[in-house]
Amino acid sequence: MNALFVPLLCGGLLASALAHLFFPVATEKYMSRGRNVQAAGAVLLALTVAALAWGFSILSVLLAVFALPRLLVPDRSIRLQRVYPRRVHGALLLLAAVAIWLVFRRTGG
Repeated sequence: MNALFVPLLCGGLLASALAHLFFPVATEKYMSRGRNVQAAGAVLLALTVAALAWGFSILSVLLAVFALPRLLVPDRSIRLQRVYPRRVHGALLLLAAVAIWLVFRRTGG
């Protein structure tokens, strides 16, 4: 499972990025609800725990940084995300997926 973690994480980031890029209105509607943002935070927190368990300590810290605000203060997270368009968020998610994949491949994972 350890070897599948980073590819699955990158796949999830890619899927989220594509949703933000190609369906920004629907994504905005869905991710403007506190419960949905908290659910995303819970998923990120679960990924944080998995990353920590499998020795991806830097990745676990990064995931926790994005998980905790969504989980604990979803309304603030929603307001912050409205500072820029959903497509920008999609581009950031896409860059994160590519960056994680490249680092993973470069380190021999």
